[in-house]
Amino acid sequence: MPSPLRRAVQQSPLQVRKTIQRYIARRRSRKVFQRCAMVARWFLNSIEDAGNWDFHTNGESRLIKIFSELRPALVFDVGSNEGDWSAIVARQIPSATIHSFEPVPETFRLFSSRLTSFAANVVPNNFGLSDAEGTLTVFYDREKSTVASLTNHFAGDNYVELQCHFQTGDSYCRENGIETIDLLKIDTEGADFRVLNGFKSMLSNKAIRAIQFEYGPWALHSHFLLRDTFEFLTSFGYIVGRIYPNEVEFQLYNRHLENFLVSCFVAIQATDIELINSLS
Repeated sequence: MPSPLRRAVQQSPLQVRKTIQRYIARRRSRKVFQRCAMVARWFLNSIEDAGNWDFHTNGESRLIKIFSELRPALVFDVGSNEGDWSAIVARQIPSATIHSFEPVPETFRLFSSRLTSFAANVVPNNFGLSDAEGTLTVFYDREKSTVASLTNHFAGDNYVELQCHFQTGDSYCRENGIETIDLLKIDTEGADFRVLNGFKSMLSNKAIRAIQFEYGPWALHSHFLLRDTFEFLTSFGYIVGRIYPNEVEFQLYNRHLENFLVSCFVAIQATDIELINSLS
């Protein structure tokens, strides 16, 4: 009887892979394979830079640096939280006006106190942006201000429900005479797709040059997949790319991107070749 190794040598590359897969699957509970699986998951998370919130190392800082060279005039920070991102942009792009949006009152007070030195650059708004006007329920962690969402995907005893005011991006732009936005950054813990839906008029007019948004496990609870965001933005002429520390990888959607790992993306008008090349 030929050995498994001898049989494998006689097979095609595809047959070899299937043979190895079946061999491993039948022995999946062995410690050596469990450890290999752990290392493989760690490697995949590392190569995708998954869960890296550090602005200075995850590629966001590089994105802002490239934008600073283009001298943008108007930036939106939707989900500004305590103001870290707005402060960095105000520091690196002093010529830009930043419209910030934070619906949670306590977090907004922290934001206002931290951004006093950039008062001339920042327009603070104590309400959020979404796809609907009026009062919406925000699920808020009393001990961690960075965790607040329109989706109740959190667990624990520290969460409370707050009633906060929201507008659509289109109505805000109309009320304030805003015709173009250079960079729209969205960080809303799972409500990013709803924010984008509130900018349909601006998107139709190609009035937003670039959009930065997040993706992660909260998509399971919001029921908006990365596919939905890709299809929505490409319908308005954008090309979407994953932000990495040293590059932006622009690509069409494929199901392998739907990994629910925390990550940042940027969308650029497909005709904006100069900016696409700079980011790539």
